[in-house]
Amino acid sequence: MVLEVGYVGNYAQRLYQGYALQQVPYMYTLGGQSLAKAFSNIANALRGGTSVAAIPNQAFLEALLATAKNSNGSPYCGGFASCTQAAINKFGDGTSGFTDSNLLDFWQGLPITGGSDSNQVLDSYIIGSHGRSNYNAGFLSLRKQTSAGLTFNFNYTLSHAFDQVGQNQESLNEASDAFNLDRDYGSAQFDRRHAFTTLVTYDLPFGRGRFSSSSVANKIIGGWNVAGVWTFGSGLPIDVYNGNSCQEWGQGAFFGNCSGMISVSGKVWTASPHSGEKNAFADPAAVQADFRVPDIGTDGRNGRGFIRSYSRWNVDFGVSKTTKITERLSTRFDCQMTNVFNHPMLLGTGGFYSSDMAVDVAGPASAFGAINAQYNAPRFIQFGLRFDF
Repeated sequence: MVLEVGYVGNYAQRLYQGYALQQVPYMYTLGGQSLAKAFSNIANALRGGTSVAAIPNQAFLEALLATAKNSNGSPYCGGFASCTQAAINKFGDGTSGFTDSNLLDFWQGLPITGGSDSNQVLDSYIIGSHGRSNYNAGFLSLRKQTSAGLTFNFNYTLSHAFDQVGQNQESLNEASDAFNLDRDYGSAQFDRRHAFTTLVTYDLPFGRGRFSSSSVANKIIGGWNVAGVWTFGSGLPIDVYNGNSCQEWGQGAFFGNCSGMISVSGKVWTASPHSGEKNAFADPAAVQADFRVPDIGTDGRNGRGFIRSYSRWNVDFGVSKTTKITERLSTRFDCQMTNVFNHPMLLGTGGFYSSDMAVDVAGPASAFGAINAQYNAPRFIQFGLRFDF
């Protein structure tokens, strides 16, 4: 028996990442106030129930729009108590555009020059090499070399992987904040914190040397082998997002990654379905209500990994029979079964599509956490017969 304990670490930088050139420059400052703070103040006032007419003037908008003109040449702020009131009332998405943080739509709707024009260019997209990631893991391995027909291998890994919503390099995607990639720094989409694997093979103790039967009997009785593989992995992190927006930092909504919503309670919710359940949570409305859109004026990070998907486990099993016919000729019969217990593993914690990576809150609470697909395949059995000569 051999016991091995070790550590694996990996740090990567200068990873490729897509960027939206038309992202809103939320750090722009006028009148002593940034665009981010002005938008945040309006959004949070509306979320708190303040009427549009009662929202205080925002210095950035007052300075930006003081001399702005409508398309007919009239003053943009004319007919309103202030330029802030004009900007709010003329926002084509209405008050929901603020509460959902549709910053790109708001910016593009203002009467300013130098902004992006979605009527001319759908998406201004570039790729740079500024991403980073890291992985840390401790592992334990217990191995038994073949003796008395038994081979055993057990492995356990405790790990944590971080990245900035890493995607395959050939994937068209844009950072949720091109100005600060670390907004999305958090548990990677493939981060399974606990992983177990076990492999066992055993030559059954029948046959030659064990019975006083003839050689023919030994050939029939002996040569049997059984093998099994058990795997277990804890749940993957799931990002929660608002599909009505995906503009929380002013990013584009075409290739842009939606910003992960933030858990108000800070709790990590674990999906734990039981037989017959149609939703991953006992109270899906309560879980959905725990998440809020990132606030551009106060939040430094997006929310990632506040929900963990279902744990995964599977058992594969095989049995084989080797028969020696002559000194040079033998046969081997195999029966291999994947998912031997026909154990269903569920997929999906969102009402709109099946995913183990993200869930959308832009829908009814009853759909939040809905179980809508199966992750694995049913039991599969295959037989084989091989001749060796």
